[in-house]
Amino acid sequence: MKRSGLAALRQEFLAFCLVGLSSTAIHVALVVLLVESGTARPLAANATAFFCANGFSYLANGRASFRCRATWQGYLAFLAISLLGLGLTAALVSLAEGLGWHYLAGLALTVSVTPIATFGLSRRFAFGRQPDGLPGAATSTAGTAPPPHTAPR
Repeated sequence: MKRSGLAALRQEFLAFCLVGLSSTAIHVALVVLLVESGTARPLAANATAFFCANGFSYLANGRASFRCRATWQGYLAFLAISLLGLGLTAALVSLAEGLGWHYLAGLALTVSVTPIATFGLSRRFAFGRQPDGLPGAATSTAGTAPPPHTAPR
């Protein structure tokens, strides 16, 4: 990977992490607002907050991290990746617990691994970025129509 490519990847990852922190703040604020106002019980408040924060995260990452247009197909991929991230988090915490680690060690493992995994998956599948060095690496295909399929005559 060229140095400029590495710098661009680092900038995307940093923006991705900042969007993630903002998304977490939105989630927490909505849960507190919905529960404290009596509008929703904690489970419903968390579900509502998840989808609001996830939608924000997709739109903000498209603009700030990957500079791509939003599409429903891209969002559905992003949502699936977010849910995979939840599964990875659960697996890593369970692994740490099974190994008898302190819960903070499991949390550190999760915070170290999950953002990198979700960044890579989101970059490729939700925002249409090819890994550097492969065809299409410099451009995003998110939000663009695939080339028309033409059958031989």
